[in-house]
Amino acid sequence: MKHAGADCRFDARTRARLPVTLGDDLLEVKADLVDLSYSGVGVKKRRNLKLEVGQFVYLTIESDQDYKVRAKVIHIGDKHIGLQLLGSRLSFTEFDNILRAASLLQLIRSRVMRATSTVVRRCWVMVTNTLLRQPLSLFVRPQFLVVTCEEHSLVNEAVHLPSHRQMFGCWGALSRTLLPSALFGGFVWIRGYRGLLLGLRGDKACLLKEGEVPRDESKQLRAYLKSAQRFAKRVPYIAVNDALVHRMCAAGVSMPVNGLDGRYGARYLIASAIKSVRGVLPFRREQSLVILGGHSRLSDAVAEDMAGIFVRIVIFGSRPSTALRAEERVMMDNGAVILHSANPKHLSGHTLFVALEADACKPDWVQKMDAGALMIYHAYPALSHTLRSALSDMGIRVKRPVVFQDRLSSWPAFPEWHSRDIPASVVEATVFLEKPDYKSAFRGQGSIKEFSDVAFNQGYSVHLLDLA
Repeated sequence: MKHAGADCRFDARTRARLPVTLGDDLLEVKADLVDLSYSGVGVKKRRNLKLEVGQFVYLTIESDQDYKVRAKVIHIGDKHIGLQLLGSRLSFTEFDNILRAASLLQLIRSRVMRATSTVVRRCWVMVTNTLLRQPLSLFVRPQFLVVTCEEHSLVNEAVHLPSHRQMFGCWGALSRTLLPSALFGGFVWIRGYRGLLLGLRGDKACLLKEGEVPRDESKQLRAYLKSAQRFAKRVPYIAVNDALVHRMCAAGVSMPVNGLDGRYGARYLIASAIKSVRGVLPFRREQSLVILGGHSRLSDAVAEDMAGIFVRIVIFGSRPSTALRAEERVMMDNGAVILHSANPKHLSGHTLFVALEADACKPDWVQKMDAGALMIYHAYPALSHTLRSALSDMGIRVKRPVVFQDRLSSWPAFPEWHSRDIPASVVEATVFLEKPDYKSAFRGQGSIKEFSDVAFNQGYSVHLLDLA
């Protein structure tokens, strides 16, 4: 199922069986709860339960204190329906009160399952990152690595890995000694190409969180990348995800020689998303586009890519080479105009926006946007829930583009994407593996048509997930 929350998910699940009520203002239907987490529930599918993906309902969990909340249907399977709680997550007290209403047998089974799962995960992480680390690399012979950090982590979520202190308790000092900075988290297969998933160790990841930047952050990042390279010394490509690229740019850490930062995959992603949106009637005749992010490493390249589609492109945000209110116009060969400006007046009168920087989406600025506008959000960190609600109240839709690949398999499944939606840097890895000469050819910021053609032929497509 696709998730569009705060770019992280997978709370602990509890197989609690409780009666629930689903409905709206006109109709209510009784159902049975089959799964429960802090942010969502699973309900047993019934014939009289007629729901559709994207539908909003009111969910009442019958316990000692009935809990009623608005929920959204995000998945309909063969035997169950998945719903995401809206507004707020269940608190620990509410979660505990609901579980108390379950039978004693269910509580015992739930705790045994969670305890067993925790032990298995801990042993898996310790063994695969010590004794089996090199044998795994030699056996799999990976052609690319997917490297991420805990703050936007695939690995620590995939193996449900908390900080090493919580995980190993009194063995914390031993785990710091035995476990490397880059932890193995899973396998990836795409169109016959083999990859490994790596993530930052829990105690190291806390040093990279937003607002907690240490003085030696660049040193920590370089050590992490070096540890990742040692995992598979002869791997052709290292695909770095957006969160880690963001931290590396902020700390001034350069990309490894065989590193891929996802810029070409992101350009393919954004271009495909824009073409998809342009096929919808309200935007079919739109002739202008606003790119939010003057400092972004992608803004100029995306603007040039879009110059063949739009007549006027505005890159909003201050640039290092210009004053805050200065404007710079560039005339393209085909007559399109690219305007660089930090003046918020240019945000009104447009209906299509591409966000490449989170800092360019400040509340005071988004208030200038017109109702009915659409924002394609491809930035880090994720939009806050407050800003999402504000945009929704203004009638502005926000969508997040993700890459879809039908021939992708991963174990464990990617937790922040659908099992067939992958980071843009991985798209680069498979394209460059098929066309090795392309990487040197794309060092510049020129046309990306050849790259897009290969990515499309490999089966990559783009989906848009609702954020607001």
